[in-house]
Amino acid sequence: TKSSDDLLAGMAGGVTVTNGVKGKKSTCPSAAPSASAPAMSTMENRPKSSTGTSSSTKRSTSTGNKESSSTRERLRERTRLNQSKKLPSAGQGANDMALAKRSRSRTATECDIRMSKSKSDNQISDKAALEAKVKDLLTLAKTKDVEILHLRNELRDMRAQLGINEDPPEGDEKSEKEAIIVHQPTDVESTLLQLQEQNTAIREELNQLKNENRMLKDRLNALGFSLEQRLDHSEKLFGYQSLSPEITPGNQSDGGGTLTSSVEGSAPGSVEDLLSQDENTLMDHQHSNSMDNLDSECSEVYQPLTSSDDALDAPSSSESEGIPSIERSRKGSSGNASEVSVACLTERIHQMEENQHSTSEELQATLQELADLQQITQELNSENERLGEEKVILMESLCQQSDKLEHFSRQIEYFRSLLDEHHISYVIDEDVKSGRYMELEQRYMDLAENTRFEREQLLGVQQHLSNTLKMAEQDNKEAQEMIGALKERNHHMERIVESEQKGKAALAATLEEFKATVASDQIEMNRLKAQLENEKQKVAELYSIHNSGDKSDIQDLLESVRLDKEKAETLASTLQEDLAHTRNDANRLQDTIAKVEDEYRAFQEEAKKQIEDLNMTLEKLRSELEEKETERSDMKETIFELEDEVEQHRAVKLHDNLIISDLES
Repeated sequence: TKSSDDLLAGMAGGVTVTNGVKGKKSTCPSAAPSASAPAMSTMENRPKSSTGTSSSTKRSTSTGNKESSSTRERLRERTRLNQSKKLPSAGQGANDMALAKRSRSRTATECDIRMSKSKSDNQISDKAALEAKVKDLLTLAKTKDVEILHLRNELRDMRAQLGINEDPPEGDEKSEKEAIIVHQPTDVESTLLQLQEQNTAIREELNQLKNENRMLKDRLNALGFSLEQRLDHSEKLFGYQSLSPEITPGNQSDGGGTLTSSVEGSAPGSVEDLLSQDENTLMDHQHSNSMDNLDSECSEVYQPLTSSDDALDAPSSSESEGIPSIERSRKGSSGNASEVSVACLTERIHQMEENQHSTSEELQATLQELADLQQITQELNSENERLGEEKVILMESLCQQSDKLEHFSRQIEYFRSLLDEHHISYVIDEDVKSGRYMELEQRYMDLAENTRFEREQLLGVQQHLSNTLKMAEQDNKEAQEMIGALKERNHHMERIVESEQKGKAALAATLEEFKATVASDQIEMNRLKAQLENEKQKVAELYSIHNSGDKSDIQDLLESVRLDKEKAETLASTLQEDLAHTRNDANRLQDTIAKVEDEYRAFQEEAKKQIEDLNMTLEKLRSELEEKETERSDMKETIFELEDEVEQHRAVKLHDNLIISDLES
């Protein structure tokens, strides 16, 4: 049994507890905007209007909740002071229920802050690391392109030197000319061997570059795997820290300050560290900040539960009307936030599908261009073969004409010997004949030198055409390999899109499950409210019996009430554990969504890089085709010149035949 003085002392203690709780609650809203400000600043960088509208609505609702909560707290203080005079022991039960509801609302806001902060930090760190890797790969690709161009220029210089060194020196005696002709093929063979060695060296370097490219891709894949492991490790630590806080009642006054300092100091620090520190130190810093925040937040969540174990008090009418309205407003804002997040997810998935379609169309266009280039190379190969056949025919005709000229010169010498043997005088026309003979001999020498020079030029052109044909075949093989790789990449992208669609369906199913759990929790809360009303009625009956003076009945009722209180506390603890499990599942789902978004961004960057490489290869192939067309035009000009010279040679041959016929007559 308790006297009226004891009840008055308990009421005074309840008033002090409510003041302490109000002071703590006034510090928590100041911590929540300060923690949400850096997270909102990081999310505003995305070009979406939905996020801006949702952030403005959240801020407006939070300010309205703050003002309404402050006015309601003032009204509660006045009503409690008025009722403390009338009913001295009617405040402890109200304090317990107020603390429980405030702890629930506080845990909801703290979980929202924690989720937004972890998501923004992970996105910033992954983006910075991938940008650094992409820059390094671009610099390596540029250096390798410069080396390839340098090697091609060296090849062209060697070909030019080969064409210059092939000019034969002029001489008077036939023995010297034959020696030069014998030595020239050996020089050509040595230059050919050098060119082959250079080609093999260039191919080896290209193979090394391809191997380095594969190694870099493997490193990127390994880096993505290590990042996923780190994220899984952070999730495990997060779950462990959220489930194992120590409940200490002495830290109620200091919890709000630690929350504001930890939340305000962690997000801007992480953005500044991205510009100065490397990846490992950044991840360690983020883990340490997140663990400190979790410890402070969990201590604040579980501290108010210990202060509600002393006595049962009846709340006032203003409290019973104000607390459900605050909870409804908070539930409405959380429901709106979940709907906005689902809409953002659907928009992102639609954007991913559109980007996939655009990349597939670009790949099909590049494949069509490569097929056209392959057809052009085949046509050029056929034209080169035709020109080679024409060149062989011209060489055979020139050889036949040179043989005929030698035969005619031998006949002339034979006829002269016959004239000398028969002592036939041809002194009258000796000057004319000697002049004609010298002219013919000079023309013959010029024609022989020109034919040899042109023959060597044709050999050089043939060698050059064979080299260009080999290079074109090699480029064709590389283009076909690239086409196969692009087809495989397209199939891989289609598989990724299918997996993303399956993940989307799974996320929708999980959202439906969470909605069902929320509805069941709402039903359970309504049941507990009804039970609380029954308890209030019992307490009122107790007070009426106490006033009437029946103390034995009061003790029995107090014991029954205590048993009911223990049952209600066990139910509340089980409900809180279920709520913590559901929140952990929601955090895991959001982490998986963030991982999927990061993987899609990395895949999009790789696709852009491959498209740029394909454009570079197409430009190179076009430049090579232009060079081949210029070489083809030069070859046509040389063929026309050779045909003109052949016609001139035929005319000279006819003239020589006429002269020989005159001499024979």
